[in-house]
Amino acid sequence: MAKQAKEKPKETYDLGKYLADAVLYQDADVALRLASNKETAQFAVGGLEALFEKLEKELEKNGLDKRILSGAKLASLSSKEGVNTAVGVYGEQYRRDALGMLRMPDFYTLRLNEITSILGEEKAKAAKAVFDKYKEKTIGSIKQEVEQANEILESKSELYDEKQKEKANETLTKLMPIYNLIELFEQKNYDNLMPNAKKRGYERMATDFLSKA
Repeated sequence: MAKQAKEKPKETYDLGKYLADAVLYQDADVALRLASNKETAQFAVGGLEALFEKLEKELEKNGLDKRILSGAKLASLSSKEGVNTAVGVYGEQYRRDALGMLRMPDFYTLRLNEITSILGEEKAKAAKAVFDKYKEKTIGSIKQEVEQANEILESKSELYDEKQKEKANETLTKLMPIYNLIELFEQKNYDNLMPNAKKRGYERMATDFLSKA
């Protein structure tokens, strides 16, 4: 008698973890955004410093020694190469493994303060219905669909036929408004966190210059 194939266990949606990680690692996204601009790249280290401070507090909260992070922290903050590597690793961890895993209603919960500061309390409450329309989708799946649709429409090759291009257009028509909302509220969160990263960056640079003067 043939053995029945084992069913693949369903992945659980760990909302608590995704929300906690999004808050914990959001300074890495600040560092990544700063690093991607030549004029602000020097301040990326400030975002990483804020991240490591949060990570150390999280370790202590769980009864662990924050010195566990000493090696990673030193490697990340002590050189331009270290900063660039850390920005890529931790920034991706935020975007893919934390923010990207959230379903749209939970993203609304995460960014409610930013939404309210832009729209006011009444409009922010009404906006929840829009996010609930996409309750089966995650941030990651929406971004992936938009990126794939853009790739099809921007391709100069003959890999994609007219039917595929038509479907890609439909995808963008449907998803671009909610995609733009995600980007807008993430930008607002960045604007809120960025001054702290820049302040830390200025302090590190001033301390370094003073020690060499």
